[in-house]
Amino acid sequence: MIFKFAPKDNYLIDCRSLTHTTVDGRVFMADKLASKLLSSPQDITINTSKPVTSSNDSSLYQTARIFTGSSKYTFSISQTGRHWIRLYFNPFDSGNFIMSKATFSVSSQKYGVLSNFTTNSKVVKEFSVNVTTDNLVITFSPSNNSFAFTNAIEVVSVPDQLITDDAILISPQEKFQGLIWQALETVYRVNMTGPIVTPLNDTLGRTWVPDHSFLLQANVAKVVSKISAVKSILT
Repeated sequence: MIFKFAPKDNYLIDCRSLTHTTVDGRVFMADKLASKLLSSPQDITINTSKPVTSSNDSSLYQTARIFTGSSKYTFSISQTGRHWIRLYFNPFDSGNFIMSKATFSVSSQKYGVLSNFTTNSKVVKEFSVNVTTDNLVITFSPSNNSFAFTNAIEVVSVPDQLITDDAILISPQEKFQGLIWQALETVYRVNMTGPIVTPLNDTLGRTWVPDHSFLLQANVAKVVSKISAVKSILT
């Protein structure tokens, strides 16, 4: 039997947006409703009228919040444990803010998740951290003479059984324990031989991309499947 995951903590924020934004069945709250979560020296939001992408989440990249000084989002946590932090970035230019030249760092509690970060293309950065307190604080810290920005933010509970405390290292082959205390970054999430999977079909809010662009020699790869052998408690 398959059970759908309902996160205890589920913060989705569309920065600067005046209305709620629905993406793949999930509702990102309007920026004004999230203002009570933010502590920032200035209230600066910008938007672009130019089309950003044709993807389902394109509306999230039309607006952004700018941080000219150290700024913090504080999220009340109802259930301690591992949480996803997803940060959306699209560096469009608006007035004096050339976002592709912005350089900044992002930290959460004791973890530094981005250091001297800059991007000239649309990207989502996803991390999972173990939250042991009643609050999760995400801090944006601009580098000298620069600023920070983000287009959208997610803070979502992760199922306890998704990440175990131990792993087997390949080289040298040995058992590692202590993963539960590590901050982890998602680099790639690939659906082998299958199509793209969006949060519409993944109740953990994940996006899986097809594997064909990663294959160096597609002619030597063989597609096999056995759907009946799959037993899952989470979609």
